[in-house]
Amino acid sequence: MYEIVKKAIITNKLIQEGDEILVALSGGADSVALLHLLLELKKELHFTLKAAHFNHCIRGKAADSDEQFCVKLCKKWEVEIFTAREDVPQFAKENGYTLETAARILRYDFLNSLSSQKIAVAHHKNDQAETVLAHLIRGSGLKGLCGMRYISGKIIRPLLDITKNQIESYVEKNSLAFCTDDTNFLNDSTRNKLRLDVIPYIENEFNPAFVNTLTNMAKSIQADEEFLESHAQAAYEKCKTKKGYSKTKLLRLENPIFIRVLMLAFENFGIFADIEYKHLYAIKDMLASTGNLSLDLPNVRVFTSYDDLIFETPNESFTPQEFDFEFIVGKEYAFSDYALCSKIVDNNDYLAFCDSICLDYAKIPDTLRIRTRKAGDIFYPLGAGGKKNLKVFLIDKKIEKDKRDMTLLCFKNEVLAIFDRNGEKQFISEKLKVDENTKQMLVFIRRKYD
Repeated sequence: MYEIVKKAIITNKLIQEGDEILVALSGGADSVALLHLLLELKKELHFTLKAAHFNHCIRGKAADSDEQFCVKLCKKWEVEIFTAREDVPQFAKENGYTLETAARILRYDFLNSLSSQKIAVAHHKNDQAETVLAHLIRGSGLKGLCGMRYISGKIIRPLLDITKNQIESYVEKNSLAFCTDDTNFLNDSTRNKLRLDVIPYIENEFNPAFVNTLTNMAKSIQADEEFLESHAQAAYEKCKTKKGYSKTKLLRLENPIFIRVLMLAFENFGIFADIEYKHLYAIKDMLASTGNLSLDLPNVRVFTSYDDLIFETPNESFTPQEFDFEFIVGKEYAFSDYALCSKIVDNNDYLAFCDSICLDYAKIPDTLRIRTRKAGDIFYPLGAGGKKNLKVFLIDKKIEKDKRDMTLLCFKNEVLAIFDRNGEKQFISEKLKVDENTKQMLVFIRRKYD
C-alpha cells in the first residue's frame, strides 16, 4: 500500500518537496491510515505535515469523543492539529440543505481557512465508485462520470488507487486505533444506500470487480474529458467579447465544445453549482432565436444583446422608477447613482464643455420636462435629416434593451437630449445643436455619486 500511494503521489505530482500538507482527519479508519502513511512518506519525500479536525455536532457526545481522539492521536504522533466545530444540523435547517451537503460546505470552509498549501483527504477507490455511480444515476455528462480527480484546487487525494479493503488491512497490520461513525451504516442517504445496498448487490449478482470497473472507466473518461477541455478552453478565449461572449462564434461550435464553453463562462462568473444541461440547451435555443432575449437561471441572469451573450447577477440590472419633472435651469435632479444639473454659458466657453451636452439656449422651448421614456416619443438625430421613433433610434445605436430607460429632456413627445447612467452614451437633437450663430448654451453637468 505504501508503494501504491507513493506512486500515485509522484505520478500525479500531488506533493512536491517542501510542501505543507494538511490532512483532513475525521478519526475514521481512512483518514487515520492516510495520516499514518503520509508520516512515513514525508521521511522520503520531504514535506511538512499538519492535521485538522472538524466537529459537525451531529452525533452529540460521540462527535466530541472523535474530536478528543484526533487531538490525542496527533499529540502522540507529534503532528500539529487544528480543530473547529459548527452546528451543522442548524445550518442545514436554516439554509435548506441536506445534512450531508451542509457538513461538506462547513467542513471545507474550515479547511480552506487554514493557510496550508494543500489539503489531503482520504477518498479512496470505493468512494470514487460511489461518486461515479451517483452521477450516472443523476444523468450526468462526461465531466460527472470522471468522478473525483487526484487534484482539485488545493485538495489532493493520495488514496484514490486504494480500495477500502486495502485500507482496513493496513490499519489492522499496523495496529492503528480509529473511530467508527455509526451513521455510515444507516441507509438514509444516497451515499450510504449506494455503499450498503446497490454496489454489494451488483458485485454479488453481476460483476465482482464492479468497483475497479467503475474507477477504471472514470480514468478513461478523464483522459477524454481533458482533451475536450483543452479545445473548449481555446474556443472560450476566442468567443470572449468586451461585454460577454459572441453569439455568432458560440453557435458555430460543435455541441460538446459549446457545452463546455458555456460551463467555463458560468465558472468565470462565479457559478459552480446548480447549472444543469437543460439550462445550457435553453441558452442554445435562446442564441438561435432572433431578437434580444433573457433567461433567469439559478443565481444568474443571462441575456442576449445584439451579438453578445451577457451574464449578470439577478439584482444587477438597473430598473429605474418612472419619473416626470418640470425642467428648471440650475436645479439639480438626483437619480439612483448620479445627479444632473444645468447652467447657461456663453458660446465662447464651448471648448470648456465639449464633453458635456450643450444645446443652443435660444432654440429651447419654454416648457420642458425631465422624464423617462413614453410610448410615441420621437427624436431628431444629429445629421439624420428627419425624425425617428425613439425606440428605433436606440436600437439603431445598439443600446441594450435593459439600458434604454435613459434620462430624457423633452418638449411634449419630442426628445431634445438623452443622458445615460454612465455618461458614455448621450445624444442631442439636430434642432438644438450649437452652431456659429449660437450666443448662449444650455450646458448639462453630471455628478457621479461615490
